[in-house]
This record gives sequence, C-alpha cells and structure tokens, in this order.
Amino acid sequence: MPTVPQIPLPAGDRWMQTRELAQLFGLNAETINRWRRTGRLKGYPVGKMFWYKRSDVNVLLEAMKLPTI
Repeated sequence: MPTVPQIPLPAGDRWMQTRELAQLFGLNAETINRWRRTGRLKGYPVGKMFWYKRSDVNVLLEAMKLPTI
C-alpha cells in the first residue's frame, strides 16, 4: 500500500486537528467537519487529515460572539 507523504505545516500559528477542536469545544467531530464543508471554518488538508489554524478558529469564535482561544 502506498504511503501518504507527510507535508509539514507552516510555522507561525498554532495548528489543531478536527478531533482536538471537537474535544476543546465539547462538540462532535462531524460538527467541525460541517463547519469546514460549509465554509464557516477554513480547513487545510494535509494527507487524509484536515488541520485548522488557531487564528481561523478565533475568527469563527468572534463571529459567534464567543471568547477566543
């Protein structure tokens, strides 16, 4: 089976995976995926996983009138 090459994430911002965000907010991972699919939250694909920048998460939280992380 071919392996997926590991692509390094750019430095300079805190990156989080879908599962990490879901746990942080007490949500189901599917909610985070839905936010990404609908354009509410920008996700960056790396291999088979999506990663999220803390700054993008904070933009969403500000739009939802919630405290940022």
